[in-house]
Amino acid sequence: MKDKFSLQVFLEGVDVSSYLSLKNSGVKYYDYDGNELGNVEYFTFLKSCGVNYIRLRVWNDPYDSDGNGYGGENNDLASAITMGKWASEAGLKVLIDFHYSDFWADPAKQKAPKAWAEYSFEDCQG
Repeated sequence: MKDKFSLQVFLEGVDVSSYLSLKNSGVKYYDYDGNELGNVEYFTFLKSCGVNYIRLRVWNDPYDSDGNGYGGENNDLASAITMGKWASEAGLKVLIDFHYSDFWADPAKQKAPKAWAEYSFEDCQG
């Protein structure tokens, strides 16, 4: 018998960070029978395929001074909240991946967000 703190869950996840920006660009998603999927239905479909977690990347402010996105998803906090709600409605768990940058960040490339432009190096230290 397992105690109540034992976990035996295998994570079967999908990074869906680009879902909303693709939908906003006119992309349509379909199930195996050719039925177009709405937002919650898309996440329900993922669950029916065995997915139990989704990943959402979040950038601080992925827009230029005119409000245009940099491309590559434009995932801000509002987008992540929207998609996270749809995924939760479908019974999926949500992993939020905060990048603390305005756009793509990885171990080799991490730019400070525009909001920090006025801070000195010393200000950012602590």
